[in-house]
Amino acid sequence: MMDKEEDIIKSFDDERNKLHDSFDKKENELISGLLGDIFPALDSGGFAHYGVDDNDAAGRVSAPQRLYIAFHYITPEGYISDQEIMQFISGEIDRTEFLGNVLKENADERFFEMMKHYSSKCKDNSFDVMSSIYDVLLKSDKLISSLENNYGFMSRDIYRQMNWLTNKVISESESKLKLIESLVNRKINAPLSADILYNVRAQIKEQHSDKPWVTDEELKDIESKFQHIAIEALNQKLFIDSHLESHIFFGLISSSKDKATEFITSIINTDNGVIRVAEVIGNTGSDSTNGPFVKISESDFSDVIDLDTLRDKAKCIDLGEQSIAVQATLNSIIDGQKYYLKDGTQGEKW
Repeated sequence: MMDKEEDIIKSFDDERNKLHDSFDKKENELISGLLGDIFPALDSGGFAHYGVDDNDAAGRVSAPQRLYIAFHYITPEGYISDQEIMQFISGEIDRTEFLGNVLKENADERFFEMMKHYSSKCKDNSFDVMSSIYDVLLKSDKLISSLENNYGFMSRDIYRQMNWLTNKVISESESKLKLIESLVNRKINAPLSADILYNVRAQIKEQHSDKPWVTDEELKDIESKFQHIAIEALNQKLFIDSHLESHIFFGLISSSKDKATEFITSIINTDNGVIRVAEVIGNTGSDSTNGPFVKISESDFSDVIDLDTLRDKAKCIDLGEQSIAVQATLNSIIDGQKYYLKDGTQGEKW
């Protein structure tokens, strides 16, 4: 059904009223109140008995997904109970094992939905909770697959969900600076650390927030730590299979163009350096036509990379011996055009 919720509910008013009329007044009041408590969207007048801030978290049936759960004695496969989320947050259950089951049962969307409801409960456990999520999900097959099939901004991939949850947990933390520093100091967090710093810079430099997470001076110290961690993560190729190396490198550029230039220049002059550069810079965007693509333009890279030198080296590479994604990137280095990473095809010229 594509109709609006209120229109669907109204369309069954007559049918519900006829059923109500079949009971006496006293029974009708009880039934109406009970229905209002269980199904708040009916607005039957009975919902005032037990007021809650969040219908879903309180078990109220305000969405088809919750109705499905309500009809099961135990939580059905692919769904997660409120109690399980609270145990996950508190550490009463093995977080790694729990997240493995979340992935196995394709319950990641429900997991993030529930975590957003209960994010304020993380408090002193925020770092441990987020670290466990990063450790399991950042290198998961499902995340890799979702990034390979990312068709643009509206895609609800696991990485974007992790990003949204990270922002929510930080914004609700009473120790924002300590939490941010702790997260940024872990190499395994490098891609999401880049996103954290994008947000902090916007809050401070573009005045996107009346209450930035950290001060300008604190940001400078965090930037320095991130630059070191980002370079280590790239040198160790921690995310070469996760399609997140470019994200880390672009985060490094935003943090320090000098550090990014120093890092990429040191690679170009090594054996097979141009191949490694292609791996690092080879994911510049995604669109609804064919997913992730690369486009190495003068305007975006000339102030960080010596494109003339890189172009000359790229022309000497036997493309047939490279992966499709590296082939696409090398072609883009050579001609500056847009190429899709999945099949190497050239994108539209606008």
